[in-house]
Amino acid sequence: MKGECFFLGALVVPKNFQDFGLCTGLALRSRVVAPRKYPLEPLRMLRADEVDAEARALAEAARNRASAEEERSRRERDHAELVAATEAVLDGERRRLEEGELRVEDLSRAALFRMGAEQRKASSAEALSAARDAETKAREAEEARRAELARKKAEADALLRDRERWEREEERRALARDDEAAEEAFAARAHRMSRGRPA
Repeated sequence: MKGECFFLGALVVPKNFQDFGLCTGLALRSRVVAPRKYPLEPLRMLRADEVDAEARALAEAARNRASAEEERSRRERDHAELVAATEAVLDGERRRLEEGELRVEDLSRAALFRMGAEQRKASSAEALSAARDAETKAREAEEARRAELARKKAEADALLRDRERWEREEERRALARDDEAAEEAFAARAHRMSRGRPA
């Protein structure tokens, strides 16, 4: 059979292919056509991976924001408790002063306490301000991640729509090739029948 056939791509075509009802053009065009791959498939996969990575980054940013909110809330509670405790001590000292229960040493200690309390309140207020700033930055980072995820998702969706369009076009081309091959086979058969050969 080796001498009686030749190779055409993946097909073995007998040398007397006209006897099998095939015309020369059909024998050359009717080879097995492997389905084409979507040319932008690597890019589509990259975009899908980017969307996944951005979704993970958004989740991390949301956790950071929640942590910053908790820290700010804790700082607010601590600050409010410190202010309330300090005010309670200072009110008690003021009452004792008004009632005449305090001595000179007590007054100097109260003044030192007042200075220390003011420093603690200022320090607590700074920590609260820093916690609020950190929360704001975490919220902005989360929003930026959310916007980036939306952009990457839109790019991935655009490629997905392009792939669907490409697949429809490929299907249309395959149907057109099949129709052309059927027309050529019919023409070859009609030609053979007109020459008096059996179908």
